Amino acid sequence: MLSCRPKILLAVAATLMASPAADNAAPTASIGPVILGYVFDPPAGGLRPITGMPAAALIGPPVHLGPSLSWAEIASRHNYALGILAESKEVVVLDLEGGRPGWRPMEGVPPGPERMVLSPSGSAAALLYSDRRRLRVLTGLPGELSRSWEADLPPSPAEITAAAVSDDAGVALVGTIQDDAGAVLSVGPGGASRLVWAGGRVSALRFRQRSRDALVADYGSHRVFLLRDAGGRNELLQAAGERNGISHPIDAAFSSDGRRVITITADSNSIVITDLDSGASSELTSPEKPSGLHPLQGESVFRLTDLAARPILVLEAGDPEPRVLLVPWGPGAFGAAQPVPAPRWRGRP
Repeated sequence: MLSCRPKILLAVAATLMASPAADNAAPTASIGPVILGYVFDPPAGGLRPITGMPAAALIGPPVHLGPSLSWAEIASRHNYALGILAESKEVVVLDLEGGRPGWRPMEGVPPGPERMVLSPSGSAAALLYSDRRRLRVLTGLPGELSRSWEADLPPSPAEITAAAVSDDAGVALVGTIQDDAGAVLSVGPGGASRLVWAGGRVSALRFRQRSRDALVADYGSHRVFLLRDAGGRNELLQAAGERNGISHPIDAAFSSDGRRVITITADSNSIVITDLDSGASSELTSPEKPSGLHPLQGESVFRLTDLAARPILVLEAGDPEPRVLLVPWGPGAFGAAQPVPAPRWRGRP
């Protein structure tokens, strides 16, 4: 396994702030901050922007949408997110384009999903309702839903550990565990589930963009598998394992070009990047233990840690030499939230 010397940079550059437009004004071109992405802030019940480029980014003040959110799942392009209202548990769509977020309810979608996952490009979503043991898949996002389908989940007491949905909404994967026996089920629009993998605890499921190939991270066996044509021929290949430096993987993701696998583990601060063609791996060390791989805008850019009083960590894996970046809190980040009128959906009456 190749070794990369860790390269950690502190983001210090400030970004320009856009002037707010009138609430009813039509969208106009303006110079505003470069948005690297958004991050959900549970205590604030809203989203915070990450402004600037990866090596010169800052965490901004929270943007509230009126009602408080209990959770938000943010699309990889950071053009929208799905949110759950804290009081009613209603599912809403948050428009994050144009610098002035707005929101609208999702008609016909039951409230209170326990888990929400978005497809790699954000065109589809899977909502899991554990109390009803139901899975609902939505497509046409972030606009009006074009179609949706539902399926039954495995009966209790099987615990759901991970889920994923393909960009075409043609197949969803659900990881379950019961009595230390883990499994991955594929579910399609017909509603029938099919066992595609059996092993230990599945800690992560990720589809490749515009593909039905997916990653399956097996926490107990220290391996990450490539599942080709999920829901079809279900060909399973090992993508990375202990020989690559994998020990209890907690998350795995494809690079932007889909040719590499990025893995973080529970046992160390290591980030392992494996080439799917050659099998060669490189490794770099994070100053803190990563908690997940959350896509940001850019070439293979991921947020590694959640919000805390200290800076967040960002992985930039698109360059020849991957690096971990520290993103500090910007001026005014601890001030009052930026108010946003709601409900409103940009480009709609």
